[in-house]
Amino acid sequence: MQLNYLKYFQLIAAIPNYLKRKAQATGVTDSNIFDEWDTFYLSENKFISLTKCTCKDYYKLLQQKK
Repeated sequence: MQLNYLKYFQLIAAIPNYLKRKAQATGVTDSNIFDEWDTFYLSENKFISLTKCTCKDYYKLLQQKK
């Protein structure tokens, strides 16, 4: 595996400091993100599977109730 440190440091420098601090302050979760790569959590109890959604499901997510 080849590493290009210049590109790595350019990428790290492009991330704003407040986002780096926010990521450091965020607690570690028990879930493994590689097992749930297609799951998007709307809240603690609600989630959607991105691979099983249809266009209609995405459209319903964008609708605002009035």
